[in-house]
Amino acid sequence: YPSGFFTLYRNNDYINQIFKKSKDYEKVLSSSKHFCFDECNFQHTAIFNGVDIFNTQSEIESMMHVIKRAERNGEIKPYFDFCVFEGISGGIKWNNGILSYNNEYEILLYHFFSLKANAHFNFPKWKSVPNVFYIEKNGFFRKSKKNIVGLIERILVDLRFGFKKKGSHIFLEINKWIPQKTKIRNYDLGKYYRENKFINLFKENDKYYLDYGLHGSNKQLKPVFYKKNRFIEYHSKILFEFKKGKIMLRMPDGQEEVYVRRN
Repeated sequence: YPSGFFTLYRNNDYINQIFKKSKDYEKVLSSSKHFCFDECNFQHTAIFNGVDIFNTQSEIESMMHVIKRAERNGEIKPYFDFCVFEGISGGIKWNNGILSYNNEYEILLYHFFSLKANAHFNFPKWKSVPNVFYIEKNGFFRKSKKNIVGLIERILVDLRFGFKKKGSHIFLEINKWIPQKTKIRNYDLGKYYRENKFINLFKENDKYYLDYGLHGSNKQLKPVFYKKNRFIEYHSKILFEFKKGKIMLRMPDGQEEVYVRRN
């Protein structure tokens, strides 16, 4: 399927208008919903398993549909190959402008998308970027893991990562059973908005509930308080912070979202 983070299109009139060959392009452009139109409408797993895009349960005709149909009709000759890499398995090496994976083959670029799932990823504080460095699942390193200094550095980072992860889990488990003196203040309850999404916090029978506007279902909150106006929701591990009519959400992967209160 076309890669959303890097796909090259020929710059001519036909290719510049080819997206209009999707019967759903106007629906996609006029909707606030994310359809993964530039790729395959979230049919990645099916495609990985060899299923023809036209035999999937796709909600809309994506660019994958458009490109494959045009290819079958002899209108274009798309080129698909394994040129880019993403994930957090490690084995990425930068060597004076040459990027490679596991010393097996050169790659065009490395997509950092999956690193968002690693909240404790070790970003270096280098004063200058070295000519050679490595990207592993838990951080950046100057030395190869075959080097004794590089190996020790990786062990220390892995231990620190494991400690933080285990420590967070223990904190939540212990606090779940401790009676919480702090409560969500009544004037912090209500609807908060961000673009096309909203969060609704409300209380019923001394229990707090959370409603994400996109899901349309209410879920009981299990807040674990650890600082004033801040708590972690036990199930989702999302941090909530109330501040001057706003809620800041910090996800387990480190991403943040800000929702504004509307009266």
